[in-house]
Amino acid sequence: MSSARILAVVVVCLFSALSACSDPSPESGSTDTGLSDGSENDTGADTGFDSAPDAPEDAVEDITDDTDNDTGDDTTDDADNDAVEDTTDDTDNDAAEDTSDDADNDIVDDTTDDTTDDADNDTGDDITDDADNDAVEDTTDDTDNDTGEDTDVAVDTGTDTPTDVISDTGTDTNTDVAVDTWDPGPINFDSFLSPPYLMWVTRDAVTVRWESEDDVLGFVEYGTTPALGMRADGNGTTKRHEIRLTGLDAGSIYYYRVGWGEEVSDTWNFLTAPEDDFAGPIQFNVWGDNQDGDGVFSSVMDRMSADQPDFIIGAGDMVQSGSRDNYREQLFGPMFGVGNYSPFLASTGNHEYYANNFSLSNSQEAFDMWREYYSQPLEENCFGWRYGELFFLFVDTQIDFGVGSDQWDCLSDQFASPQFLSSSFQIAIFHHPPRIEWWNGGAIAFTDGLERPAVRTFLEGQLESQGFDLVFNGHNHLYAHTPTTSGGITWVTTGGGGGGLESEGFLSFNRVGTWDQIETQILGEHHYMRVVYEDGTATLEAVQRSGEVMHSFSVTPVP
Repeated sequence: MSSARILAVVVVCLFSALSACSDPSPESGSTDTGLSDGSENDTGADTGFDSAPDAPEDAVEDITDDTDNDTGDDTTDDADNDAVEDTTDDTDNDAAEDTSDDADNDIVDDTTDDTTDDADNDTGDDITDDADNDAVEDTTDDTDNDTGEDTDVAVDTGTDTPTDVISDTGTDTNTDVAVDTWDPGPINFDSFLSPPYLMWVTRDAVTVRWESEDDVLGFVEYGTTPALGMRADGNGTTKRHEIRLTGLDAGSIYYYRVGWGEEVSDTWNFLTAPEDDFAGPIQFNVWGDNQDGDGVFSSVMDRMSADQPDFIIGAGDMVQSGSRDNYREQLFGPMFGVGNYSPFLASTGNHEYYANNFSLSNSQEAFDMWREYYSQPLEENCFGWRYGELFFLFVDTQIDFGVGSDQWDCLSDQFASPQFLSSSFQIAIFHHPPRIEWWNGGAIAFTDGLERPAVRTFLEGQLESQGFDLVFNGHNHLYAHTPTTSGGITWVTTGGGGGGLESEGFLSFNRVGTWDQIETQILGEHHYMRVVYEDGTATLEAVQRSGEVMHSFSVTPVP
């Protein structure tokens, strides 16, 4: 259509109100009832005419040019070639129009441009980058690649050593998927005369002990998660509760709490013994002679709790005498915070046999009291115990252990047992050391009953003949280290758990012997032993209450 003709049509449409506006030269096969461009080749009537040609040649007239060749007219150009007109350009080619550009090419449109966001390429837009590539969006980056989102950039409050998918509150030193916690927390001493403590752990069992104020029917709830799920009940109402949990899995973390009626304690946890071929690392602590030093012993336990030992061992004299008050106040009260997490075993000392704080003779009543509070194998004062590759022998040196005695039979049985014969490293624990150089009160006070020379003349030879590697003693209130003797044994005296300490005295008055075998002695320091065994070697540290290591050495079995 020529320019002149277009002008003519416009004039006619403006001034001829009584006539219809139409193209005087309609397109082939069409009938328009109004003015039109004539080049769009459609069959519809125009309400106006296009500012540009109708490129799609469809049946609908455009308000603006429709470059997408669909059946809808664009408010603006529809660059994604779908059937919906865009408010703005939809560069992600989905079925939803963008408020702004959706750079992650998912089916959800972003409020703002997502150019560096949504690194996980899922169907949700991230507030921040989801580094773990799961289907849950992070508030902040989830660095542990698990299915739970982190509130900060570090998963663990403590160090998560194993490659598990659970975040630790404390340090998980095990090669498992279990989680360690270490939060002793306060205890209500109005409810417990002796707070909960654990004894005699094996691969499939542990004993839970506590003493309540009243006679009640106690129970233990336990399980492999803090949700617990299992329960073991006591045999009857009592104040002194002893419940053995059985059917456990080796080398596993279990959670537990104790209770009676409608009351329950806080929840704690423990580790079962590993399989017998486990070569470590195994960490345990040893101490002796805390007796009447409960304030000092509490500080020793506070330091020990930071080690998170797998188990703990007492070398005797853990009470000043065998009374209930002493067990409650001098042992189980201060031990809480460690003993409710780390199972406990112990040898008897001379003070466990004393009826009162002024007696120096054995009392059956006092020994019965000891048995009332302890849960240990066999006759409880002489027994063997296996933990991984380690074999432990406990002997009671306060009573007869010579030929023909009950303990002689116990020793013979243990030396012939499969748990001893298949072990890789052998450790003995008993109270009296074979050699002592310093004793408060000197030779006047150091009687044969206190020295127990049969330990040196008889028991030492028995252990050497069986290839024992390491022995722990107490009794002498100091630290002493005897390196590997000709018989192949390393001896450690750890008598600094809380009781009064030995001193040299005026002009060395307190010297009671001189032994070439003893290489290192430290007087005047409360302490405990930290032991880590791994792959045939035990590394030992004598640790002061301050945390300072005052002596260290390693023991490897003599071929």
